[in-house]
Amino acid sequence: LKMTHQDSYGTYTPSPPLPSPPPFPCSEDPENCTPSNRKCNLHRSVLFVKVLQAGGEGKLVSSPQQMTEFTIPFGNWENWGWYRERISEVTKCPVGDIKIVYAGCQRRDEEGRHSGLCVQSTIHALLPSTFITQEYGLI
Repeated sequence: LKMTHQDSYGTYTPSPPLPSPPPFPCSEDPENCTPSNRKCNLHRSVLFVKVLQAGGEGKLVSSPQQMTEFTIPFGNWENWGWYRERISEVTKCPVGDIKIVYAGCQRRDEEGRHSGLCVQSTIHALLPSTFITQEYGLI
């Protein structure tokens, strides 16, 4: 059963978890749908997640050269908690330990839906240093 939420936009029912974007080469259009030219809906409807390591007091300790990037599905105007769950599925980091930064601001509101997020936007996920290891393949 889907839980409904109430926010300033009205009643909201989150999408069910969506499958991860498939790997390339694309099964629908292998010649034209590429990582640099996403043509099919499965490869186009994604968010790019850049992982950063959060040190003590929430300060960043990773440099841009150490960042890793992966994709998660783009939901249907979802709240930030829904995107934390998708990041957790990839990183295995507990949802409560993931901080999301978008448009220069940390998104603390779990229930509030995003404003301005669009297909192929980039969000930053700040994870505790215990999850930024070779073991998880993140750095």
